[in-house]
Amino acid sequence: MFTGKGAMFGLDARIALAIFGALSVISGAALYSAIQEAKVTQFIANTEELAKAYTQYTLDTGHDLLFISVPMGVVLKISELITSTEKGWKGPYVSRKLDSSNHRFEHYDGFGYYHIYKSKSDNLACESGVPCYIWIRIDQVPDAIAKTVDLEVDGTDDASAGKIVYQSRGDGSGQSILLYKAQPALTNSKPV
Repeated sequence: MFTGKGAMFGLDARIALAIFGALSVISGAALYSAIQEAKVTQFIANTEELAKAYTQYTLDTGHDLLFISVPMGVVLKISELITSTEKGWKGPYVSRKLDSSNHRFEHYDGFGYYHIYKSKSDNLACESGVPCYIWIRIDQVPDAIAKTVDLEVDGTDDASAGKIVYQSRGDGSGQSILLYKAQPALTNSKPV
């Protein structure tokens, strides 16, 4: 004898499965968003920590870090943030490790190497009488993170202006090179 109860149970089960499926999609999207937000917060905190370390170094020693020439251009000698014989030095200012080249910090948060540059902007040399800045450069920032960091720090997504400047690596990796304007450069820095 057919009562139709089984057919009703099958419909109820399909509705319940559809509801659970929708909830899993919604919670998955919320989890992804929370992970992205945590990455942006971590990135900003790590970069600002390095900027503060640099500022403290300049306050203690009275000058910018020394600059050195490397195959990719001119960078600042960040090893001075870890150990130095400079007068007034009260570091170490950071607890990060340098990579084997000694001019950049190792990967430690998944965003690539951290370098410190002194320039007017991304690749422009400082000239006498032109305001110059200290920039923290991070090599492998996912494009979406770079855009979100720019929105968070500058309040607008303008990749070429503000405290955050970024540009796609152009290699199909979906990553950008991001520069964080740390502070104005001092005038009495010296070469190595």
